[in-house]
Amino acid sequence: MAIGFAGLLLIVQAALVLGIFGSAALYITASSGDIWVGYPGTQSVNLGRSINADTEMALRMNPDVEAVEPLIWIDGDWRAGQGTGGVSVYVTGISAQGNGILFDQVLTPTQKELLQQ
Repeated sequence: MAIGFAGLLLIVQAALVLGIFGSAALYITASSGDIWVGYPGTQSVNLGRSINADTEMALRMNPDVEAVEPLIWIDGDWRAGQGTGGVSVYVTGISAQGNGILFDQVLTPTQKELLQQ
């Protein structure tokens, strides 16, 4: 019985790890971009720094690049009221245009239209 319970705990732990990896990869799996460009040496999306506007222009001048779209990421604390504490939040800025690349596999055209409003 102990071995069966230990096996169950390992399965639960593996499911948690896969869930964490899946949520961290959402920016890539839910978008249709083929190449992601970031600051040199960046190891994670939330640790990224701003890149030069020259980089975007160089990408736009490449004839093999069809579209370039910036991703804006801000993290902070959301505080509802006094004495209620705070919650860590991530605000992701994307293009809400109909032909946007980021989150195009999860946002419907109606949702993008509402974001524009």
